[in-house]
Amino acid sequence: MTVTAAAYIGAAVIAASAAFIGVVIGKEQKTTEFRQDWINAQRSDLALVLALANNARGKKPGKQAEARVAFDEALNRIRLRENPTKEEWKSVLKTLDRLRNAAFSYSFEVDLTVDSSRVIALSQQLLKAEWTRVRAGETWFKIAKWMLPPMVLIVGLALAYGKGFIYLG
Repeated sequence: MTVTAAAYIGAAVIAASAAFIGVVIGKEQKTTEFRQDWINAQRSDLALVLALANNARGKKPGKQAEARVAFDEALNRIRLRENPTKEEWKSVLKTLDRLRNAAFSYSFEVDLTVDSSRVIALSQQLLKAEWTRVRAGETWFKIAKWMLPPMVLIVGLALAYGKGFIYLG
């Protein structure tokens, strides 16, 4: 039995398909890790900002300055993670700014729990949407996952037909 050109082509197609699947899965895994790290970091900084705001209220100016620096650092990390051209996090950031002003002023006219609750509610929705996106996978991965098996099947059937293993008609 001799090896024909069709066998070589078939082997090359199968090898290329396997390599493509490996690349897509590897990239998908890394992207998922990055997104999960982003979600965890965002949660952590949001929790820190809310805790610092609640803790800063009523402190003496010297102690409040330390809390303000930590608050601003965490708030800036949150800002830097977000795309400034997208609307998604603008309401959260606006509420965090209002929370900062209220927490570090010496006025007790503003109720921090209202803004804190708003930040939590808005953030939970946005983080849930991001988690759903992580769980569903990237668009390229979904396309590859559903397109590649039929393509391999078609190539296999074409090779089988070309070798005479399948007769149509």
